[in-house]
Amino acid sequence: MQQADIPTDKGIKWVFLPCRLNDYHYISEVVKGTNPKQKLKAQAADVRLLHPDFVRYVHKVWMRTESFRPSTGAVMFMTALHSGCDSLSVYGMGFNHKYTSYYYDQTFTIYKNLKQWHDFAREIEIMKKLDKAGIIKWYKRDVPEFYS
Repeated sequence: MQQADIPTDKGIKWVFLPCRLNDYHYISEVVKGTNPKQKLKAQAADVRLLHPDFVRYVHKVWMRTESFRPSTGAVMFMTALHSGCDSLSVYGMGFNHKYTSYYYDQTFTIYKNLKQWHDFAREIEIMKKLDKAGIIKWYKRDVPEFYS
C-alpha cells in the first residue's frame, strides 16, 4: 500500500477488528503516530474498534457454522448492516473458482471453501437471502450461481 492509496477525506471513520495483542499495538501507532514507518495516521476520535462479542454474535447468530470465524469482509458487512445505514451495497463479496480468493492477491489463488477458517458458502447464502429480500444490493458480478 502506498501513502497515496490511503483515503484522507474529511469525516472518515476507521473501523478495526483487533484479534491479537499486536493489533492493539498497531492501532496505538496509528493514533499516536509513534512509528515513522506507519503510513496510516488517524485521530482517536475517528477510530472505532469492534468488540469481540460483536464478532461472536455474528459467528453464532448469523453464520451458525463450525468455521473458525467469519471473514473480515463478512464482519464488516454485518457491521454496516447493524449500524443503521439507510442502504447497503455490497461489492466484491462472494467466492467461486473464476475469481482469486482475496482482492489483494498478487497472483491468482484458487478459491477453496475450507470451513476451518471461513465458511464462504454460508456467507454467500446470507447475502443471497438479504439481497432477495431487498435488504441489501449485492453486486454479484457475472457468477450465475449467485443469481439462483
